[in-house]
Amino acid sequence: MLPPAAQQTDQTDEIDQIDQTDEIDQIDQTDQTDQIDQTDETNEINFSCLSRIQPFSLSFTQTNETNQMNQINEINQIDQTDQTDEIDQTDEIDQTDQTDQTDQTDERDEMNQNNLTWHDGYITREDRERLHGHKGAVIWFTGLSASGKSTIAQHLEKLLHERGCSTYVFDGDNVRHGLCSDLGFSPEQRTENIRRISEMVKLFVDAGIIALTAFISPYRKDRQRIGNLVGSDRFFEIHVDCPVEVCASRDPKGIYEKAKAGIIKEFTGISAPYEPPENPDLVIRSDKEEPLEAARRILGLIEEKGII
Repeated sequence: MLPPAAQQTDQTDEIDQIDQTDEIDQIDQTDQTDQIDQTDETNEINFSCLSRIQPFSLSFTQTNETNQMNQINEINQIDQTDQTDEIDQTDEIDQTDQTDQTDQTDERDEMNQNNLTWHDGYITREDRERLHGHKGAVIWFTGLSASGKSTIAQHLEKLLHERGCSTYVFDGDNVRHGLCSDLGFSPEQRTENIRRISEMVKLFVDAGIIALTAFISPYRKDRQRIGNLVGSDRFFEIHVDCPVEVCASRDPKGIYEKAKAGIIKEFTGISAPYEPPENPDLVIRSDKEEPLEAARRILGLIEEKGII
């Protein structure tokens, strides 16, 4: 058994150890508290950062979605515009076809009112074509004055004649010597000129003859009417394309100079319009191609189409 003094010393040491342990526990608790506080601060910082980042991210995403929607709307608007253009073009074509049909109906109605009836004979067009050995057709040359229409038509007629084909060339000046001698050159009279020629050409096609027509025929509507009259499978539109300067330089009649001087009024290419074909069967650049070579190309075309 220890003396009292030693016992007190041991108790003091135990108390000191307990106090140190308590201090250590307090320090540990303080450290834990600091760690918790630091964790909370970190979480607060992270949350704050996320709070700032998320709205920006959402805003960026919404902006992208808005841009995509705008692009889709623009594409839809373009598609709708294209569809509208296609509808407008279709309507124009339909209106043209309806106008042509209306004109033909009006002509038939007028004939009926005048007690006129078309009389078919015993011999059909097919009978006549068998006799000729080829189909009836119209080769319609269109282009400016002095572009070379008549020259090419005459070369083509010679080639066809050599092959035993029945042909006839209708020249613009020749027709105005007789059938259309009462007509001038106003837009209305030009249309009437082509109308008369169209009806005459229709009879030649019905006779099984290959009609070669060389007319300026400046208006598309007049030329389309010929195709409707004889049938698109019997109508071949040949555009003799030549610059007006070249036509004027080769003009044998001097009419371009008179037109430029104002002596001749309503002259096509100078003081009156020319509407070139939009879908001709053949284009001939007569300033670059010889007439005979052009005629051979046309011969190949109608041979390919089964006319001869």
